[in-house]
Amino acid sequence: MLLSISITACSSLQTKTRSINIQRLIFLNQSASSLRDVQIFITNTNEVVACGYILPKSECSTGFPLREYQGNPFDISWLNGKQKMLIKNILVDVPDNLMLEEPVNAVIVFGEQGRFSASLKQ
Repeated sequence: MLLSISITACSSLQTKTRSINIQRLIFLNQSASSLRDVQIFITNTNEVVACGYILPKSECSTGFPLREYQGNPFDISWLNGKQKMLIKNILVDVPDNLMLEEPVNAVIVFGEQGRFSASLKQ
């Protein structure tokens, strides 16, 4: 009985030290085209973050009060010229080298031909 209480206490302490706080979302357009109506939809919480227009080789970012990263999947959509792009159920891997006491930025990078990546960076 004592062993199971100790394991539970250790695992809840470990979860607390692994919390990651996001301070900003950055849409980084590395393509040669302007992007319009860029939108992230967080499926589990029904929350939306959007940017109306991103020039080529530039970025759009939004800051907000620190928010704990929950690992929820998200959908992303955008217009590239007249082509509507939609990718569903994206998950972001948490890098092992994050300093947990420092807030992170969620970074979405758009490349050529509909390529993109999503990451957490300090």
